[in-house]
Amino acid sequence: MWVVDSQARNITVFYSDALLQTYMGDTQLRDSLFEGLELTAEQVFNQAVIPILSQAITK
Repeated sequence: MWVVDSQARNITVFYSDALLQTYMGDTQLRDSLFEGLELTAEQVFNQAVIPILSQAITK
């Protein structure tokens, strides 16, 4: 299960057979369920056009 936190700008992946992993910034997110998928949490948020919370408040 993937939990995407747009405020913290991180993605936490829960595995049935391993410890959870939290990805943020430019750390490569890899999941054996999606072989060949390599992206970063920041790429996900940028592609989805989710603003950084502090920028959204000032606008």
